[in-house]
Amino acid sequence: MKSTFSVLAIFIIALGNINAKIYYVSPAGANTNSGLMISLAWKTLTYAASGTSPIVAGDTVYVKSGNYGAERVIFKKSGTSAKPISFIGYKNIPG
Repeated sequence: MKSTFSVLAIFIIALGNINAKIYYVSPAGANTNSGLMISLAWKTLTYAASGTSPIVAGDTVYVKSGNYGAERVIFKKSGTSAKPISFIGYKNIPG
């Protein structure tokens, strides 16, 4: 019975993140892109964190290393303790 409950709990937690999306930011991107692939990355962290980006709780944003100039990023999006929004830097390969 206990193992059945554990498996059910893990399944429910996994379902909670099933709609989570991965986005990309790169100095070579464009804020008019979808951000959903490396080749369609957004250009600025400012856009990714803005109220107009499609990011929601549970999503991950991979940020490629590079020169983003003097951005002043104000985070208008927030996740939850169960579904944080993650901004993760990378040099060559995300993840």
